[in-house]
Amino acid sequence: MENMTTKQINAKQIIKNVRWSELLLCMFAFMFARVGVMGEFYTLGIAYLSSLYIRKDLRRWSSIFALLGFMSVAVFNAQVMKYIIIAGIIILCREIGNYYLNIFNQIIIMATTMFVVNVIKLVIVGFNFIEFSLIIIEILVASALMVIFSYGVEVIRENKKRCLTQKEAISIILIFTGIIAGIVDIYIELPIFNEIFFRDIFAFIFLITITYLGGVNMGVTVSVILSAILTAIDYMPVNFCVIYGLSSLLGGVFSSIGRVGVVLGVGLGQIVGFIIFNNGQIDMSLVGAYLIAGIISLSLPANYLGIANWFKNHYIEESEELHMERIQRIVTNRLNQFVYAFTKLSQAYQKQDYNKIEITNKQVENIIYEMIEKNCKNCSMYKFCWEIDVDETYHSMYNIIMSGDANGKILVGDIPEKFKQNCKYHETIAYSLNYALDLNKQKIIYYNKGIESKILMGQQLEAITQSICNLTAEIEEEVKFNREEEAKLIEQIKYQGIKVDEVIVMESKGKLKSIEIYTRPCEKEIGFEKRLVKAVEKTRGTKFIIEKHKCNSDGCYFKLVAKQRFGVVTGTSSCAKGKYSGDVHSFMQLDSGQYLLALADGMGSGELAQKESVATIEMLEEFMTSELDYQIALKLINSNLVLKSDNEIFSTMDVVLIDATTGLSTFLKAGAATSFVLRGNEIFTISSTSLPVGILRDLDLEQHEVQLKNGDIIVMVTDGLLVTEDDVLGREETFKQFIMETKSRDPQHIADYLLERSRSLLAGDYTDDMTVVVGRIWEKTI
Repeated sequence: MENMTTKQINAKQIIKNVRWSELLLCMFAFMFARVGVMGEFYTLGIAYLSSLYIRKDLRRWSSIFALLGFMSVAVFNAQVMKYIIIAGIIILCREIGNYYLNIFNQIIIMATTMFVVNVIKLVIVGFNFIEFSLIIIEILVASALMVIFSYGVEVIRENKKRCLTQKEAISIILIFTGIIAGIVDIYIELPIFNEIFFRDIFAFIFLITITYLGGVNMGVTVSVILSAILTAIDYMPVNFCVIYGLSSLLGGVFSSIGRVGVVLGVGLGQIVGFIIFNNGQIDMSLVGAYLIAGIISLSLPANYLGIANWFKNHYIEESEELHMERIQRIVTNRLNQFVYAFTKLSQAYQKQDYNKIEITNKQVENIIYEMIEKNCKNCSMYKFCWEIDVDETYHSMYNIIMSGDANGKILVGDIPEKFKQNCKYHETIAYSLNYALDLNKQKIIYYNKGIESKILMGQQLEAITQSICNLTAEIEEEVKFNREEEAKLIEQIKYQGIKVDEVIVMESKGKLKSIEIYTRPCEKEIGFEKRLVKAVEKTRGTKFIIEKHKCNSDGCYFKLVAKQRFGVVTGTSSCAKGKYSGDVHSFMQLDSGQYLLALADGMGSGELAQKESVATIEMLEEFMTSELDYQIALKLINSNLVLKSDNEIFSTMDVVLIDATTGLSTFLKAGAATSFVLRGNEIFTISSTSLPVGILRDLDLEQHEVQLKNGDIIVMVTDGLLVTEDDVLGREETFKQFIMETKSRDPQHIADYLLERSRSLLAGDYTDDMTVVVGRIWEKTI
């Protein structure tokens, strides 16, 4: 078993140590060696072999593959023997030479070898000036190709992930063209398409990839080079060069649509080319190769296995993403440091212990010593009491203090008779001890108040820490910008007659977050927004709404989000007991996709109650607008009110959060009155026995979840409607009947009706503010 495990580890280590990029370069040598221009010149193979001189292993393995490539075609072409000899001499010179290899001496070796071998052959068959001229030209071409290939070899060998220079781009194009030209003629047979050659499939994949990544100019350039080489090796007729060029041209025209556009454009160009330049005869073999290549191209990852980084636009995109990742990492690290610091501080605050109100022996001892200093030192009985009869005096004093602490006050009857007889100032002593006990209790209460404030501050810090954690999680989410969708949207928006500057499509975890569009000034044009939304919906295939629209002299900004399934219509009606109402409500559509209904009732009525409610609702609105978690928001509100408890600021909280996508609602109650949900002829109640916010250090919150449906009506009320002195409306059944009586589905009408019925029943004799909040759920047509 150990031997098997060791072998597995060794195999993994071997695979890990393989230089895959260099292995590919060596394998490419096999295909280059098979490329013969006009069946006579195999110069490409020699030039490519000569360019692989950097490492010893690379030189050796590429030599083996190159010789195999030459031999694979030598069986059918005797001309190849000359190039096998040239390759052999180059390989031998590399192996026996003890010198530093560079591109200059490699050119000398290659050029000298080619010249000597070709001249010897020329001497044997007979000297010819034209043949000699061809030898010189071939040597010059091979030298130029070797220099060009060296740039691409370096890119592949080092697996460079950056934008290519012009020289590197030309080299890469020639290398991949040579690879395609040297592919062994393997084909598959399919009905209709007959024989589909792998060389054609790879040619179309290469053409589609370069056209999409490099644009129309580079696509046409590649098509010309590729078709010229394939024509030179007698693989296809000359007129196909035009067909390939037209295919890449139309592919580039449709590249703004994305990969799909390029694939369709290349196919369209191919059909048009066959009709115009091939007498209307469509080569079904090439069509089949194109279809397979199109499917493969669309299946490749967006970065094309790293090749996309070689092209300017995609390299910029990749750089932007890397830059964003770095920023995310830096920001999250800093935020995590804050989280750690705040967590430690919060824990330190919340670990504080309260002092007990009961007096301790140490405190009794301190009180007695203070009493001796203030009242006994100058007394004529001091020596007797605190030296001769010290034990009796101390125990008497101790018992007096403990009795006063237990009863709340020291009475004359609590003083022992013997102590009264010995101390003529016993009443003064009792008074002083009472004062000392009260002072000690006040110190403890003050100390505990400070401890409570620290604990509340610790809770606030804990809430802030949790908020930072949530923010960190959002920042760490992988937000991507969908460039293909952006290009499609720009085209579609322009088609609608709108001048667009920029489109940003943000996605996270494969889901759309938002679409941001920057256009020229709309100048309040009628139908502008409608045309913009239409363009986005046509491209994305789903309904959208404009969430934000800002205009200035420079242009307009639009933020579009997917249309939500549910909407909420609201209404409210209220009646104050006096000049001021302590009931405050709020309706809000949140950026998180939730709808907020909130109702606060300050304790009592009048201006103070109103301030309590307004403060509570304002804090809730700020926290929810900031997309703070609702539990954290309510904890912060509670601790803030508790810290102000010297003014006795208490308030009930009745909150409903409705998910506009799913219809799931969350009822949050802190001391709030019963809420009602009307569905058809049924009424559901949501009750609570919790306390208002601002009373307890720990938030007393009750949470209920209700799945809402189309047409459901939510009724929220303050306790002024359900609780009265004579209990006329003390039972929920009475109010339920009021709800059932109304046949309207208008929330405002329902709120007005319910308040009016309650006031009529009370005949104006109400002791608290009254407020009704009504929300109706409706399902949007998507």
